[in-house]
Amino acid sequence: MRLARRLSLLLTVAVGVALGLVTARMLDLQRATAEDGAAERREAEAVLAARWPAVAGNLEVFSLAAKVASPSIVHITRKAGGGYYRDWFGGVYRVPESEAVGSGVIVSGDGHVLTNNHVVEGAKEIIVHFVEGHSVKGKVIGADPETDLAVVKIDPPRGIVPARLGDSDQLTVGEWVLAIGSPFGLDHTVTSGIVSAKGRKRGLLALEDFIQTDAAINPGNSGGALVNLKGEVVGINSAIVTQTGNYAGVGFAIPINMARRVMESLIGKGRVVRGFLGVEVRNIDEALAERYSMESVEALLKELRLDAPKGAFVAGFSRAEAGSPAEKAGLKEGDIITLFDGKPVQGVEDLITRIMQTPPGTKVDVKLLRGGKEQALSVTVGERPDAEAAAKGRRAPAPRRRP
Repeated sequence: MRLARRLSLLLTVAVGVALGLVTARMLDLQRATAEDGAAERREAEAVLAARWPAVAGNLEVFSLAAKVASPSIVHITRKAGGGYYRDWFGGVYRVPESEAVGSGVIVSGDGHVLTNNHVVEGAKEIIVHFVEGHSVKGKVIGADPETDLAVVKIDPPRGIVPARLGDSDQLTVGEWVLAIGSPFGLDHTVTSGIVSAKGRKRGLLALEDFIQTDAAINPGNSGGALVNLKGEVVGINSAIVTQTGNYAGVGFAIPINMARRVMESLIGKGRVVRGFLGVEVRNIDEALAERYSMESVEALLKELRLDAPKGAFVAGFSRAEAGSPAEKAGLKEGDIITLFDGKPVQGVEDLITRIMQTPPGTKVDVKLLRGGKEQALSVTVGERPDAEAAAKGRRAPAPRRRP
């Protein structure tokens, strides 16, 4: 019994010593890790302290860009709806007016404000609020639902600051941008992000070429500015993708180059004048193969002498009785337009957008494939007729055996 007790005691002591050694080792490791961490932090602090003037200078560009652009951004409120409603039984009810909020960009010293069409559409009264706190009434002088743009005219107060408009074609994916507007009525809010993508098309509008950004955009930002770090407006914030109605990291802005053309046309003529070729174009896909009674896209590509789908396929013409600009230039059904005004054609939507943005009367070089061989033509862009006239003049060819 005494021997068993001694063995038990020795075992307990041995275990205790082992645990003590392990604990001590762990504490040593923790101290070493903490010391290493402290050393790394001290090193990082030293590097940051040495580099801070340059780093701070780089960070200051956000603040400076916001200061440059903010005086040109306005907060817009509008009243819509309201009035009286008579039901089937002769009762009369008053429908209260609703107030909505949005944003806008001052684009001229004589009081033109660029915003989204959906911000001012149907408005009975428009109030434009400035960063200094005063406000004035505004009036819509032109709107373009196809691009969701509108111009509001105000009596400009003293000291009005027009925005500096940049070149949206020069934007690069990954470039820093600011979104300035009035989300939820919080006027002159500034958020930051990057250009996530360019040339996005979402099927929201007739004409789309959106800049995608992850700068926070929420209800009320519509019509506000997307700004580069030079303080230049490069886009008009217009839409978001969300399942909740609020910011989810994906926002869209209308490129300022597109908006500028629409704005100038609205201010100068009260309507938008768009380019027109009078050509019906299609993507090279299953639908086109079916139209020409081809078994597959591969069979269509073989017939067109192409390795892969490219460009925009000429499937017909409009305004046949007068001869469309495309027909006058020598385009024929079955041609594949690959280059328009020096830039590759990415598909039908790309080509249509670029044609409509080209001022009427402009002579444009076009490259196409005809029977597998490249040809060059020069076409003078016409003026697009209104929708009713265009519909009357459209000539859609019947399906054929061969394109």
